[in-house]
Amino acid sequence: MDTLTAMKGVALGKTGTKPAVALSKRAGLMPRSAIREIMSLAAGRSDVIHLEVGEPDFGTPSAIIEQAFAAVRQGATRYSGNAGRPSLRATIAQHASRYGVPVTPERVIVTVGAIGALFGIVIGFPLFERTPTLCALLPTQIL
Repeated sequence: MDTLTAMKGVALGKTGTKPAVALSKRAGLMPRSAIREIMSLAAGRSDVIHLEVGEPDFGTPSAIIEQAFAAVRQGATRYSGNAGRPSLRATIAQHASRYGVPVTPERVIVTVGAIGALFGIVIGFPLFERTPTLCALLPTQIL
């Protein structure tokens, strides 16, 4: 199958055109994520209350915006470790310990969303949400 054939099933973008970049055969076979399918189904309905993907119905508080900009200006522009920034993990551990359960920073893992946290609890280690989809690009089998 050539790239053009693989692109026949690709959904049109907001501009009404197909992506300008040709996809590889394997990338063309990668399934769309379930949350994107659900969001597409709900997009045109007026009777749907959206509670997904962390999209609140209010703006980011100005104090958070200011602190984020200050952090970037101070050089906080790199990925953190897989378990999260040590200072944040220490703060979370300290906060959790206030409720009578001693928690050390080494026992805290910070994730970017609930899926990563829940998956980590179920299988014992964090996993990037799209890992199964990305594995579909490789000659692998997820058990």
